[in-house]
Amino acid sequence: MHYITSILICAVSFLLFILLLSVKPSISKRITFCSLAIASISGLLIYGYGYAYITDNVIVASMKALLAVCGTFVGKNEFGAISSVPFMKTAWMELFCMFVRICALYTTASAVVATIGREALKRLRLWLSRRGTVHIIYGSSDDALSFGRELAQKKQGIVVFVSDKASSSAAITAMGCVLKSDNHALSADERFLRSIGFHRGQRELVLYALNKNFTSNISYARKLLAALQSWGVDSRRLRLVALGHEQAAVSALQATAQSYGYGFVSAVDEPRMAARLLTQKFPPADALHFDGSGAAADALDVLLVGFGSVGQEVLKSVVASGQFEGGAFHMAVFASDCERTNGRFADQLGALSDNYDISFYGCDARSKKMYEYLALRRDSINYVVICTGKEDSNREIAEDMTAYFQRYGRSLDIYVCSRRGVEAYSSDGTVSASYNIYKAELLCGERLDRMAMLLNHSYMQPTDKSPLECWMECDYFSRESCRASADFTYAMLRSVGKTADEVIRGEWTLTDEQKINLSKTEHLRWCAFHYCMGFSAMTDAEFDSRAREYLDEVARDGASKLRISKNMAGRTHACLVGWDELKLLSEKEAAITGVYRDYQSMDTDNVMAVPSLLRASAEL
Repeated sequence: MHYITSILICAVSFLLFILLLSVKPSISKRITFCSLAIASISGLLIYGYGYAYITDNVIVASMKALLAVCGTFVGKNEFGAISSVPFMKTAWMELFCMFVRICALYTTASAVVATIGREALKRLRLWLSRRGTVHIIYGSSDDALSFGRELAQKKQGIVVFVSDKASSSAAITAMGCVLKSDNHALSADERFLRSIGFHRGQRELVLYALNKNFTSNISYARKLLAALQSWGVDSRRLRLVALGHEQAAVSALQATAQSYGYGFVSAVDEPRMAARLLTQKFPPADALHFDGSGAAADALDVLLVGFGSVGQEVLKSVVASGQFEGGAFHMAVFASDCERTNGRFADQLGALSDNYDISFYGCDARSKKMYEYLALRRDSINYVVICTGKEDSNREIAEDMTAYFQRYGRSLDIYVCSRRGVEAYSSDGTVSASYNIYKAELLCGERLDRMAMLLNHSYMQPTDKSPLECWMECDYFSRESCRASADFTYAMLRSVGKTADEVIRGEWTLTDEQKINLSKTEHLRWCAFHYCMGFSAMTDAEFDSRAREYLDEVARDGASKLRISKNMAGRTHACLVGWDELKLLSEKEAAITGVYRDYQSMDTDNVMAVPSLLRASAEL
């Protein structure tokens, strides 16, 4: 029996030795350092004492001890030479000497793996990570590497970089990730999927297409999707996050009832993500006071400096997240080139300017005109964003602004937004907080998608389908709408003075007045989101025309799928009216369809869904 026990102990010890060699470099370095210290110090003490005991010449004893310690790291065993020393004759000392030799061998093996065994180590890591999510990062820019490092630290599955840039190999290996640069990886074929341990079972796959070339991202996502489809992988296990400004191209890769695709799709446009990060980390709601009934007690007065691609996205994000019942909204945009750069904005979002108090000034933020404006509104301005597109200008203007407000007794944070992220300048002119868009919290979006999925499911009631099944039937725009609503959850809490923990514990008992005010705020947010997405209010003439079309289809086919109040192709919506007009719209539509759709209660349902959304977020 002891033969079997001996073999098992040997096998387990060897396996442990191999596993320790394959751990992440950050951990392996610490183990190697400890092994080196143990082997060196113990070897010097044991051999030094041993040779001094059996040799009278101190110099000879020292040299023999040094050579013996060095020999330990290449597998030589010199302990037999000092076996006559009394303390070497105990069983415990024999075991300790063996442990010292193992530490020395581990140190040497670790060095060998680090230099000539990278390919074998890569295969070993893939083999050891055959469970959990497969994260594929296409691209190896500094931003992609930073994001991959964060993913690897979360220890959820394996992170595989796909890139033809071998120069990134050392950095990727140091993270404990895997770099694939062969033709199969770059072609995203089935052989590549097999090589990274992906299979048809229950494993999930996320593709982060973060190459700086948007066309390459879409091309790679399509090739990988073709391989996944030929393998018959369930689309619900697939997620795509693609860097690029064309949402239509990304949304075309989303799974629908008619076509195979990625189950979860998100377009990552740097200006849009930076603007969203701004309102997530520094919500406009924090700039306001609320009266306890869920209504704002003051106005949101926004100053926006810069109107390039980032500035335009910031405008939309702040408008969409800055609407509250009881509170007015005003925004001033200062940019010397806004007349030259706002053509596309004016063409696509004319209704936005028509429905919100937004003023444009074609002046530099350092101009006399700006400071004349500040003199008029310095006591009411409560939200300032700077995004000129130039780092030096951003910093200069932010420092000037903080000094200006401080001089007049205002302690006001100034936010600087760029394609990379957001910085907050405190009232003393120093950067108090900084956030980068290439973070798992923002790019992965799992918490937000979980919350959005539940919101969408509540819209579909009554239904016998699960939240996931309903979500998979959603078009890209509807998903974005649900995400925007879920993103606004914090503002809901802020307006009634609640924290997420309190609500999760069941403290979401609202008075009738609070419920109505929050419902009105939700409707204001919904309207702002749609205006920011290029919608305008549906005219009575268009509504009547669509009503006739609906009745004609019913008469001809017995039913109609036409939504009278919503025209996605023309980007018009009948619900883009005041809260009090929604009830009349519900009655008007019901008179035609025979189905009463209570538009006011839809907003109230979103308000009452807050606890379930927060619980879903907390589960991740």
